[in-house]
This record gives sequence, structure tokens and C-alpha cells, in this order.
Amino acid sequence: MTWVSEQQLRPFGRTSRPSRHVRVARSTDSIQLFLVLTNLAAFFIDLALLDGDLERIMAMGGGGIVGLVWILATIVPALAVLIRRLHDTDKSAWWVLIGLVPFVGGIVLLVFTLQDSTPGDNKYGASPKALQG
Repeated sequence: MTWVSEQQLRPFGRTSRPSRHVRVARSTDSIQLFLVLTNLAAFFIDLALLDGDLERIMAMGGGGIVGLVWILATIVPALAVLIRRLHDTDKSAWWVLIGLVPFVGGIVLLVFTLQDSTPGDNKYGASPKALQG
């Protein structure tokens, strides 16, 4: 968790009351696990709805209507978690765009997200491991 003063949250640094601190939680691991498991569940629901016809699912782009609805509902939180994870490894959010490169981009992002957090503070804040333990 990172401590941010109320003064840092205000655009001009003026507060009418004494400065307080706000806690910012960083629990990306559980969110990532939730997104992966629910995406797999949506895929298996689509597979069951299409009577196990894997060729038909692949012809539809890898998923059915349940998967499409779930992806649309979770795209913003998934990007937020990915950006937070990139910041934990001291990389800019612009690295998300490499995911647009077919095949290689996904592998690069996977490697970046599997890397250990930067020890200590970086330009995006304190290490979540240092704050947990």
C-alpha cells in the first residue's frame, strides 16, 4: 500500500484542513487470478453451449456470446491491472501497445507481468512487496 498525502491529491496543493494520508491498495495478484479464471469459465460455458464443437468456436474467433460479453465487461479493469503491473516492474503504460503486435506482443507482455517487482521505490511509487511485508 502506498501513502499519499491529501495535499498531493489536490491540483494546487491547497487544503482547508490539515493534511491526511489516504491508503491506496495494490492487490493485483488476486485480481489477475480472478480475470484469468473467469475468462476460462466463460470459454468453457461457450464450449458447453456449442455442444463441444471446438472448430465452431475457433471459427467464431475463439469464443461465443458469453465470452464476448465477459470480455467487454472486463476489458477496462484488465487494462488497469496490466498497467499497474507494468508500473510495479518500472515500465511505462505505453508498453501495453506492444500487445497489438500479433503473437510476439502477447509473449512480451507475459514476460513483463511475470517479472518480479522493482525492489524499493521506483518512479511509479513504492514496491507492493515492501508495503505488504
